[in-house]
Amino acid sequence: MMQESGRRRGGPQSGQGHEIVREAAQLLSRMSFWSNRGAYAEGRYVAISVDPRWNDDNGTIQVALTCYAFGSGQVDWQGLPVLARPAGNASVYGIARLDARGQGIMTRLQPDDYHLFVPECYGRSEEFLPFCPHHDLGSLAAATEDVEAPFEPHIYDSPDGSLRATVHRTAEGTTIAAFETWETSLAGAVVYVAFVLESGDVLQSAEVQLTPVEEEPGLLEARWEAEIELTERCTFEFGVLPRDA
Repeated sequence: MMQESGRRRGGPQSGQGHEIVREAAQLLSRMSFWSNRGAYAEGRYVAISVDPRWNDDNGTIQVALTCYAFGSGQVDWQGLPVLARPAGNASVYGIARLDARGQGIMTRLQPDDYHLFVPECYGRSEEFLPFCPHHDLGSLAAATEDVEAPFEPHIYDSPDGSLRATVHRTAEGTTIAAFETWETSLAGAVVYVAFVLESGDVLQSAEVQLTPVEEEPGLLEARWEAEIELTERCTFEFGVLPRDA
């Protein structure tokens, strides 16, 4: 039996709050930063700062994001994802989800020139994937748990209901993510796939394209599969990239 999860609680924003978040998404998708150079953008409703700093290991950086809405209006920033990838690279290297105050952190990125963007629609698993270790690492239970075991498909919908993802793992250890949508406007759109560790680091990411299903006019689908070796718990995230990303 398939299990459904991953819906974000609450409905879409309305009024000025929606306009603020939309403007922030547009500004973020035009911003870039480097290891020693942050970024700042200001619009009609919001100001955004991107502050990269070196970690203690002196080999990676963490990036603090802040979206500040002008005025006293209430804005629901909670859960808005911001993605980063190096210029010219097709893989997502960093993901930050903003908190209620419009702040988020990408914990560990390799030094590079990065471009930010916000997906058009997105979703995630609220719980850790079932093939991840469920106990603290180093415990007897974690050491003996079979993290390579197969698991039944789990379904994750984007909050707006436009995109559905199905994730499962085969007995051979292959992880498969399949996507489908009836939104014909998404034909040819690129969907990112990301497996994110508890630390916030991106373990693995990829991109696939939505294409028509010949047997089902109006239905679009995409599929990704790979072998992933896990020693830590992780969540699954996905979303549609902006057309110009």
